[in-house]
Amino acid sequence: MIDTSRMIRIEELRTGVIEDADEIREMAQEAEQFLRSHAWCQSVRQGYLDRGWAGVLAVFYFEIEPAPNSLADQAVWVIVGDLPPAYLDIVHCPSGAAALEGYVGAMWEWVEHVKQGKPVEGLIPVYYRGSLRRVPPTREMAQLLESRLRFIEEHILPQFRPELEEAEKED
Repeated sequence: MIDTSRMIRIEELRTGVIEDADEIREMAQEAEQFLRSHAWCQSVRQGYLDRGWAGVLAVFYFEIEPAPNSLADQAVWVIVGDLPPAYLDIVHCPSGAAALEGYVGAMWEWVEHVKQGKPVEGLIPVYYRGSLRRVPPTREMAQLLESRLRFIEEHILPQFRPELEEAEKED
């Protein structure tokens, strides 16, 4: 189970508790709408902000009620922001930092496939923000995503290197 003790419940996001709370709340709404738009998600039980940077990206943890007869997990990570939204499982991503690192790795795989002219079927779906419309696998889209991934790798992930290294030791 994921430890939510250091996370902020979405309904508790307000100014004074977190900087740029309004923007983070909007990102939380976007994350929840993204999650609910999938047929395998019947409802959201609870959502938490794990970490976020207003206007850039946020990592949320959601406990959900899977749709009947779906094989969906009961909890997922959702990453949204100025980048394609995505969900990641908690089995391979035991923390928000691991989810962000997994997101970056999966999106890099998509970028590399596009740049090499390889098919993207079977890879993480890359959606337009605010929809389930898939981004076309074009060089232009790959370059846009690549610039965002480089930013995350250079400016955000280094903040969590100790956390990620500690998690690797535990595996």
